[in-house]
Amino acid sequence: MVAFDAKFCLGIYGCMWRQHTRRFSHRKCGKRSDCCAANSAPTQIPATETPNETEFPLPDDATNVNVAADGIVTFQTALSMPDVVTFYRFAFPDYTEREDLTVFGDTFKLVFDGHESGKAVIVQGFILNEQGVVSVSIQLGDA
Repeated sequence: MVAFDAKFCLGIYGCMWRQHTRRFSHRKCGKRSDCCAANSAPTQIPATETPNETEFPLPDDATNVNVAADGIVTFQTALSMPDVVTFYRFAFPDYTEREDLTVFGDTFKLVFDGHESGKAVIVQGFILNEQGVVSVSIQLGDA
């Protein structure tokens, strides 16, 4: 399990988690209700390993998991794209997100520094079908 480590979270609307109040700040979206993860940070997020032995955490519902010879991990999940983004922001508590490279729209891309290899961890995804299944790939590389 990966514990919440009091980092700022840019919730699904670009809101920020405020550790001192333990609530999201809604200055960007103007909302006063729970627009971001029920207005509370997760206390634990499951981080599972696949039978293919990937070093990267995967959501519990990951399906069609494939670990290619070059180390690229692909899978599908029923989590929404915002939930996948939040999952990975909390799954790598010791890594630093390169926010200037973060993309969120029809697709998403997160880049994290801190891997022992010195390479960046790159997490990318898109909505695969009308049912909202999200296809995700994770790899080490130069961002």
